[in-house]
Amino acid sequence: MQNSGLWSKYWDALLATVLSAFALYLLTKHSGIGISPDSVEYITTAENIRQHGRMADFTGLLLVLFPAGYPCLLAAVQFITGLSVMAFAPVLNSLLFGGVLFATATIINGLEKTATWYRSLFLLALVLSRCMLQTYSMLWSETVFVLLILVFIIQAQWYLQQKTWRSLLLLSLITAITLVTRYAGVVLLAVGSILMLADETLGRKKKIQHLLVFNLTGASLLAANLIRNHFVSKSFTGVRERAERGLWDNLLDIGNTFGSWLPFMKGYEKAMAVLFMIVVLLALGVVVYRILQQQFFRSYEMVLSLFFLVYALFMVTIATVSRFEELNSRLLLPLYIPMLLLLTGWFIPAVQSTFGMKKITLCALMFFLYASFQWYQYRQNANAWEDIKDAGIPGYTEDSWTQSETIDYIRKHKKELGSLVYANANDAIYFLTGMRANVLPHKDIQKEVKECIDHPSFCVVMFTDGDNPDLVSIDFIQRHKKLLWQKNFADGAIYYFSN
Repeated sequence: MQNSGLWSKYWDALLATVLSAFALYLLTKHSGIGISPDSVEYITTAENIRQHGRMADFTGLLLVLFPAGYPCLLAAVQFITGLSVMAFAPVLNSLLFGGVLFATATIINGLEKTATWYRSLFLLALVLSRCMLQTYSMLWSETVFVLLILVFIIQAQWYLQQKTWRSLLLLSLITAITLVTRYAGVVLLAVGSILMLADETLGRKKKIQHLLVFNLTGASLLAANLIRNHFVSKSFTGVRERAERGLWDNLLDIGNTFGSWLPFMKGYEKAMAVLFMIVVLLALGVVVYRILQQQFFRSYEMVLSLFFLVYALFMVTIATVSRFEELNSRLLLPLYIPMLLLLTGWFIPAVQSTFGMKKITLCALMFFLYASFQWYQYRQNANAWEDIKDAGIPGYTEDSWTQSETIDYIRKHKKELGSLVYANANDAIYFLTGMRANVLPHKDIQKEVKECIDHPSFCVVMFTDGDNPDLVSIDFIQRHKKLLWQKNFADGAIYYFSN
């Protein structure tokens, strides 16, 4: 009977996992898992951990910019399986995506108002989600981060129900692992602390004890990671430049991302930025209401709303004060599932509380909205598939990189380039040729610029697809050095400079 109960709660999650694994197989069939500059950092750090017990990337520099969790996971899987990261990554991501689907099913099963049809349709929507498929077809730490956040939400709700030391320690352990997977996981300390402070059933003494244990244990791994970072580099999280984009610019970026997630909204960044703020206010309203009405406090709805609120405010704030890449789908993905649950949560009680013609009309409206959402996702995936099926996933495993003329020349003429090579995509050079190169200096970091220019001679590799306006240009270098020779290719160029 117990197995029958589990089957009724998770049969659609199992089916969705099989479908998502097949989708990822198709996406990675041509050229393997997608590789970005961050992915090269993860792979090479994992290999160094396994082979030398040293947390350093392909340049030999100790890893500081990213926390240690994800590279350590890759190194552990390498050790257990004996396979390379590129070999096991598609399978690992399929398992992680499956974990997300099962965790989502668990959350939906625990909602105050739930239904099998809602859970099944929601999971099917996740399987077809372009942002989910895009992330899980790449070698990114977000694949683990999203799963850990959902596991945190599940355990936080269980803790609110039990308030035992066992549930607290498990919540603290999940938090600690999440924080050392991505620095943004620090929001979970805030979420957990707010839940404990707002719970009126916790006595003052117990509340203080739980807060201390949760924060000290939850922050322990990250604290150790940051202390190690400062010890080896005099920096806690690497060089972080001052932000160049204001609050409204970041809200527009979020609006653009939300517009790519939802049908009918692409291109309406301002409207979607306003919608984002409305959802934040909605989450705030839910949080305040459930804190005041304690009988509704210990619920998934409360934890989901609080997480959405804290993570959204954190990302907007950190992007406004620190130089950041655009707030894109990858960085905002932890909001995706909570957002959909918040926006569609009214479906179930609305259907259950209406009858007759009103119910028929409501069901017709919901069918239209769901069908439009799925058709939009299908079109997104179909458009992406047109390129992926013939050229591979965008990134360094894509044909445009693996079959690059510039890369091919480097493979065949490594000695001619000399011992000192700079590039605007040095990670691509190492990943595709095994040759080490330095990244070109950043314009705003004079120490890097001076160190480069002071060398008597060096080679510079410039990829067309690796253009980065933050790095010094060829024109800048030519004002300080003499160009001895130059080779041009369809996708880049190689320059040799001397005094």
